[in-house]
Amino acid sequence: MMDLQGFLAGEGFLLAKDSCRSPVNECDWYAYRKIAAPMVEGCANQQHQLLIFPFRRGDFESIDISLVAEKSVWWNLRAYSLSSNDVFKSLGEIEARLVAAWNALASASLN
Repeated sequence: MMDLQGFLAGEGFLLAKDSCRSPVNECDWYAYRKIAAPMVEGCANQQHQLLIFPFRRGDFESIDISLVAEKSVWWNLRAYSLSSNDVFKSLGEIEARLVAAWNALASASLN
């Protein structure tokens, strides 16, 4: 997962200690950054975040990528059960799909 940390730092992510992680998770960090892609307005503070949470236990690893934003209520759109290689190869595409999902959700009328 150290390669993942370096890759994410190179992609503009900041790393932080994950104090809410499961006790069985050997990864004690997560990564985050503000989303730069155009998004439908919704967040009062416009701080749309892309969050990456790695999980490792022994030889098993899994990575979740979440887009967290607000439009009347807080939403967490997520791609999960990814490998490090998935993230290395497809981070841009995953982010673009999460943004597209948010834009569709935020544009929908709930009336």
